[in-house]
Amino acid sequence: MDKKIQSSRPPWRPAGGDLMHARLTAGLSRQAAADWLGVGLRHYRRLEAGTVAARPRHLERLRDAAGGLGALHPAWDGWRIDRDGRLCPPEPGAGYTPGDVRSLPYYLATVRAVQARDRQARARPTPGAPRAGVVRLSLKQSSR
Repeated sequence: MDKKIQSSRPPWRPAGGDLMHARLTAGLSRQAAADWLGVGLRHYRRLEAGTVAARPRHLERLRDAAGGLGALHPAWDGWRIDRDGRLCPPEPGAGYTPGDVRSLPYYLATVRAVQARDRQARARPTPGAPRAGVVRLSLKQSSR
């Protein structure tokens, strides 16, 4: 009869292999992962080896580094923050710096102002042009 080996690790605690997989998916070195988690390299190695119990937040933070922004909100699924701190959409090749993101409200305000000016220009009649629904009759007699 086969006996199942019971793990002393609670099911909600991530295993060291989970941390290593998340670190490799994020493309981080052990030192970078330790820095990301705010722990020393020696402690991180122990977390990954399983000699020190990892906490769920450790795994969540490494998954965030790997692009798990969908965990924050479903609308961010597929988005990630790369190693240079750029916000990257699911489509390859694009990335936005924090400065790009900070300037978005200004771009949006500019676009809205231009759209409002265009609506006003369309609503304002051109001088000398007939208004909609008005027929102009000329009282001049033609000379024959």
